[in-house]
Amino acid sequence: MADAADDVGSSVSEPLDLVRLSLDEIVFVKLRGDRELKGRLHAYDSHCNLILGEVEETIYSIEEDDEEGEEIMKTTKKHDTTQPMGTRIKQTPQERRKGELALSDFADYVEKQQQKSRTKSISMATSNSGYTSSNRSTHPSIAEEHDELAIIDHLGLSDTLDQVRLKEWLLDKSEDDAATLQQLTGLVRARIDGGHGEALFDLGVEDNGESMDFTRQDWDVALGRIIEAAHTLKSDVRVLLTFNVGGAEEAETMHAKDLSCHGKLLIRQTPATLEDVIETRIAVVGNVDAGKSTMLGVLVKGGLDDGRGKARVNLFRHKHEIESGRTSSVGMEIMGYDTHGDIVTSSIPGRKLTWGEIGTRSAKVISFTDLAGHEKYLRTTVFGLLSSSPNYCLLMVAANNGLIGMSKEHLGIALALNVPVMIVITKIDICPPHILEQTITQLTRILKSPGARKIPVFIKSHAETVTTATQFVSQRICPIFQVSNVTGEGLPFVRTFLNILPHHGYYDADASFEFHVNDTFSVPFVGTVVSGVVKSGVIHSGDNVIIGPDSLGQFTTTAIKSIERKRIQVPVAAAGQSASFALKRVRRKEVRKGMVVLPAPLPNTPSSAMPRVHREFVAEVLILSHATTIRPKYQAMLHVGPVSQTCAIVDIDREFIRTGDRAMVAFRFVQRPEFLTVGERILFREGRTKGLGIVKSLGYEAESFLKQGAANASTNTDGHSDSPPVASLGDDKGKGKEEEDKRKQAMRDSTHKRLKVEEGSLPPPSPDEMSILRVLWRQPLWIVLAVSSGACAALNGVFAKLTTTALTSNLSAAIASFLSLDAHNKIVDLAVRGFFFGMNLLFNAAMWALFTAALTKGDSTTRVSIVNVSANFVVTALLGWVVFGERLPPLWWVGAGLLAVGNVVIGRREEVEIHGGDGLDEMGGVGEDEEILLEDETAEGNTGRDDDDDEGSLIELDESRPTDKTDQFRLQQGEDVDAPI
Repeated sequence: MADAADDVGSSVSEPLDLVRLSLDEIVFVKLRGDRELKGRLHAYDSHCNLILGEVEETIYSIEEDDEEGEEIMKTTKKHDTTQPMGTRIKQTPQERRKGELALSDFADYVEKQQQKSRTKSISMATSNSGYTSSNRSTHPSIAEEHDELAIIDHLGLSDTLDQVRLKEWLLDKSEDDAATLQQLTGLVRARIDGGHGEALFDLGVEDNGESMDFTRQDWDVALGRIIEAAHTLKSDVRVLLTFNVGGAEEAETMHAKDLSCHGKLLIRQTPATLEDVIETRIAVVGNVDAGKSTMLGVLVKGGLDDGRGKARVNLFRHKHEIESGRTSSVGMEIMGYDTHGDIVTSSIPGRKLTWGEIGTRSAKVISFTDLAGHEKYLRTTVFGLLSSSPNYCLLMVAANNGLIGMSKEHLGIALALNVPVMIVITKIDICPPHILEQTITQLTRILKSPGARKIPVFIKSHAETVTTATQFVSQRICPIFQVSNVTGEGLPFVRTFLNILPHHGYYDADASFEFHVNDTFSVPFVGTVVSGVVKSGVIHSGDNVIIGPDSLGQFTTTAIKSIERKRIQVPVAAAGQSASFALKRVRRKEVRKGMVVLPAPLPNTPSSAMPRVHREFVAEVLILSHATTIRPKYQAMLHVGPVSQTCAIVDIDREFIRTGDRAMVAFRFVQRPEFLTVGERILFREGRTKGLGIVKSLGYEAESFLKQGAANASTNTDGHSDSPPVASLGDDKGKGKEEEDKRKQAMRDSTHKRLKVEEGSLPPPSPDEMSILRVLWRQPLWIVLAVSSGACAALNGVFAKLTTTALTSNLSAAIASFLSLDAHNKIVDLAVRGFFFGMNLLFNAAMWALFTAALTKGDSTTRVSIVNVSANFVVTALLGWVVFGERLPPLWWVGAGLLAVGNVVIGRREEVEIHGGDGLDEMGGVGEDEEILLEDETAEGNTGRDDDDDEGSLIELDESRPTDKTDQFRLQQGEDVDAPI
């Protein structure tokens, strides 16, 4: 790796965002005509999946782009050389794009963090990159990792690659024909296994990029050998593109000097069972009226649209969708390809095949997820994007509207999730040419912006379609199609592209089984059915599983009655596949979206292996957009895979965060605990998207969080870390047992002193104060502000009434008499009424100011409003009795009682939701991250608790044995406990 860096440094003079040379650091270089370095990179093509044509296209497309990027780098370079370390530089117009730049860097960092656990797999794939593999592997190939140059960490530029005599195998020039055919068959098998059932083969080109110099006769012989080897593996071959060969797939020769025959082939294996059918999931997004449902209807049905919504009707699920023409739910549709690459359609024109017919006749199935485009359905769209685990994202843009509204929001979410994006410009038949040109210009500008860093490739021919599809494994490329669903223009290119689209994504079938529920059903004569995506592992029909968590964090034991994929019953489902499970002994009301299905633990399973749920977790987040600052107690809708729930920010590693900031944030689920894993991507929003991140640790410890926050603050004065932090917050698990025991004992000894003081509360009382004052001092500041606001509102009403009543006239007469004036002096009367009016305005302003401050300091708008109204109600009645002599009627006492009861009920309910069952944090008992041990572990003697702990606080494994009430109490508090079965 050092050699590579030295070579690059000696031949490159200027930096540019082009080629990633290091996995651990974000380093980019610019290749200005350096053919020697490009040739050396070319030697690693078979290992790194770096195609030289893509590199050259990248260089030229970026060199022809506007000079904005160079201006940014010149400005940065100037600032770096003239400003001392840590000095704040005056904001330039380029720095206003901080959110976009931070999004791009953070997406790279998240991808790197998620792939760190797979470094060993990459190394194994490197060392075994020959063609001897015969088993279909579930581990990703180098092409699936999308880290083109990560392999340079393990290789030097002087390394030589094993030369495979591919040309001799293809032309059959060896003495032993059977042996060479067997070797060629092994090569094709390895390619098919690496592509999960299909492979793209460059015939006429060696793996190192050198031409085989095939003549037309050599091409025919080599193609016949490939077909023979493929038939041995029960696979079919389709010629996608040829050069200097002739025929329907012939492309225009790119280089006039290259007269050799070569081309690209698609080899697809016939699936032995329905479980082996290749599945690719594509999420279809875009602004409202962009033609998403119409496009899918045309693709899957085979016909064309009439311009009035004929093709989209079959995709709608609700009556109001048909009436309005707008999707409001997550729709599903599939399209199948056979082994020859042809679309599976009905022999009867206009008839749409059922899912079962498509699944049984297809070797590759494209699953489309039709998402809503209207802004009010953004939550449904975000849920569909995260829960369906799409391999690709298809963004629809209307040619006559451009990239507007929610299209930008959907594009940003797809980029944040690192999902490869392809764009389809629809309605080109009704769009004027100059409007279409403006839309294309807008798309190009946005895709090349620092926030996206994509290379737009406009598909206008069959050759461009095949070439782009084979290179689409690079996330830098963004293909753009221009289609019309009425005339059919451009649709063949889309169908061909989807057919060639390579497998994308990593799923570990050897790991423990985990299934995420994204929808629930109740099917007659079948029972409760849950659908979703198998995240890892393998499950068989009849296996015992658990599903949860429920509102108390518990899991329910059940069994898989049957499994269906694409509405076809199958005996098994593996990692990466979408499936539906029929469950035994479970009602639909007991399951919900966001639950997980896990393998049922064995009777003697230790507590450490039991599934755990969490109400709090720590994540590293990036703020994409927010008008003001974000501080603790901020609440937003948070999405983690299929989980969609309101979360409150408990703590931040700095005082506040704003747009473009990256920080460690502790979140708390408001409603119920959830099952999470480290490394999952999160997205939170309030209205539109606000930020994204990655889960770093489960549970929350304030002490370790504050320590890490102080460390981060000392690293960089402006609150930004120069390098992404690797250590997780809350992972302070290396403490000695003695220190941990001391902490627990201190908590129990000081229970009566440890009352959590909320942010903004008054200072603690001194020991010599009276008990009533001590209680008042303990109240949060927002209660004092709310009560004061209610009192000011009452005084405001009193002074308003004094400006009009006879009592004021009597008071004016008394003042006039005291001043030896006429008792009916109008000037005195006006002065008194003016004074009361001024006091009315003063208390009115004070009322609103105090109420606003109470809302800012309080943790609940409902509680603040109720306290404010209650204070106003009571003080108004008392002042009316004292000032005006108005008696309190019986109905007033009834109202006061109802207000008191409402205060207690609302306060109690929100304390249970936010703090736990008793509304108090850190009041002794079990701590936030202390485990409640199972009875089986206690019997073994490894209790891990102090001897004076309560012996009755155990969660029983047997449903027939009662559970202690304290267990339910602790579960309601949201503590991390071993889930009872």
